[in-house]
Amino acid sequence: VVPLRHHALLSYLHSRVIDADIGKIFCKEVHYELRKRHYFGLAFCNLSGGYEVRNPYYKGCLKNKDVSLISHTHGETQGHVCVFEGFMDFLSYMTLRQAGDREICLEVPCDHLVMNSVNNLKKALGHLQEYPFIHCYLDNDLAGRIYGLRMMALLEGIPMKINKKDNFLSVEAKGKTFELTPERPLTAQVSEHLSIRHKMGQWLPPKAFKDWNDC
Repeated sequence: VVPLRHHALLSYLHSRVIDADIGKIFCKEVHYELRKRHYFGLAFCNLSGGYEVRNPYYKGCLKNKDVSLISHTHGETQGHVCVFEGFMDFLSYMTLRQAGDREICLEVPCDHLVMNSVNNLKKALGHLQEYPFIHCYLDNDLAGRIYGLRMMALLEGIPMKINKKDNFLSVEAKGKTFELTPERPLTAQVSEHLSIRHKMGQWLPPKAFKDWNDC
């Protein structure tokens, strides 16, 4: 594992509209062998010392799988945290933030948590419990939005039954049944019906895009 400098990887970041300096701050460059062949890729460290690895032809993990937590200030937890499914989405967000975007990016100090896999939800919850304000930047499809809803249910300890209907979602929770429209952030709609301890928002990318890095 070395500092990020390979021109092919920097070119890959450019193709994903991610600023090279942002990439160099948060990523390393990893070289590894698989079946006696040499490979290299972007390496994004997680909390267990493993690396999420990306290049134009490979998406995987070296060593242990875990979430990544990027603190605004070392040893200090902020009041706000932004949650991303993958590190390319996080890098896209940081590129927008560096460019001065104030419509999507938060202006307050915040930490950033990258799931690295939807299967890491339980690991993420242990960290998210520390934050009163949680901002979800998940995939821009119904599955991504429902995932944020399930995250809210687990954080709040609320058993929640979610059923997909033609143009809406039917939710049963705390003895109530109500409908949610996919056209608005789901977590905000749930807060209109239930008492929620964590302030949780879903920030939706434009409809033409599946996820944040597509933007």
